[in-house]
Amino acid sequence: MRRSIGATADKIVEATRDFILKELSKNLKGYDLEEFVADLLRAMGYRTTVFAHG
Repeated sequence: MRRSIGATADKIVEATRDFILKELSKNLKGYDLEEFVADLLRAMGYRTTVFAHG
């Protein structure tokens, strides 16, 4: 018989996603967030352009 430890893979993924989104929203605002997302997309193989604000 399997014993449950109280945490499922789905719950771990959800908690991790929530933590990451909370940290991003707390630490990255505006242009910094745009640059971060652009870098992330570039790392995934997409071409990105971030336009200067002002």
